[in-house]
Amino acid sequence: DRSPSRGLGDVYKRQVMAQLELRRVVDELKQSTDELEVHQNRLEEYQKFLEDANEQLSKDSTTDKLTSLMNRRAFDKEITQEYERALRYDSTISLLVLDIDHFKEYNDTYGHIEGDRALQEVAGIISHELRKSDSAYRYGGEEFACVLINTDENTALILSERLRVAVEKHDWTLRAVTISIGVAVIATDMNGPT
Repeated sequence: DRSPSRGLGDVYKRQVMAQLELRRVVDELKQSTDELEVHQNRLEEYQKFLEDANEQLSKDSTTDKLTSLMNRRAFDKEITQEYERALRYDSTISLLVLDIDHFKEYNDTYGHIEGDRALQEVAGIISHELRKSDSAYRYGGEEFACVLINTDENTALILSERLRVAVEKHDWTLRAVTISIGVAVIATDMNGPT
């Protein structure tokens, strides 16, 4: 006996079952979407962590731990770039190389901790005295280097004397510290460096 009401009941049952199945699928999709969002947030956190760690590694690889100045690696890279830029744009760069006078004797007399303190103070004086466009480096041991962009010989000599005097007049606790400074200038013209 196939009555019309029985056929409607079967259709109704199938619709209810289909809606229940659809709700189950929607709930599973929502749960999967929520899980994906949690994973996406974690991935973004990891990405930020890795970017920060890489930035710190890059900084660490180019920074002298003792003085907080850039190190020899950073100097080698920058001096090459600035030299090429000077050639390309026909500009002048100057280089100051500073050395603490009688530093071995200072270290031997007062010890390495005091020697390190002297290096830090000289680095601080250099950083304070240079212009914002200049760059300072711990070149090695008790040697420092300064790259002076668009700086002619006269200005480089004035800056070097300012640095020398600032170190000499600093209020040193153990004894006076002095520095010697060499100045090199790279001036370019149409025929190359001079």
